[in-house]
Amino acid sequence: MGKITINRLSLFFFFNLFYTGCSIQSSYLPSFPQNIECQKIDYLLSASQLRVVPSKEGFTLSTPLVYANRMLLPIGTEVRAKRVFPQTLPPRYIVEAIRLNSKSSFVPATGVVFYSEGKYWLTLSNLYLPKN
Repeated sequence: MGKITINRLSLFFFFNLFYTGCSIQSSYLPSFPQNIECQKIDYLLSASQLRVVPSKEGFTLSTPLVYANRMLLPIGTEVRAKRVFPQTLPPRYIVEAIRLNSKSSFVPATGVVFYSEGKYWLTLSNLYLPKN
């Protein structure tokens, strides 16, 4: 009695992660309007790295995202991101949302902002853009 095996401990962490992971999406719902129609953008965007600079909301694009001869994200697009693992260097941020300009609403996006060679870079893994 009292012995905790590695398997039991790993199961505990798995279930804990599973249940907290399931509630993450619902915690973002108040942040985003429910009535914005969006279109999903191709997952191949995750291969592109975009230059960003720090701003009030997180980061701002300093290079546009052009895909298939179409500008998807213009310069000045705001990216809301939060730093993860504050004790690690170089700093890394998790992307929560984007908005095309200061008057539009934030829409969900996922990705990573990382610091390398004196510059911040954005890599998106999931992106939705407003249809209008």
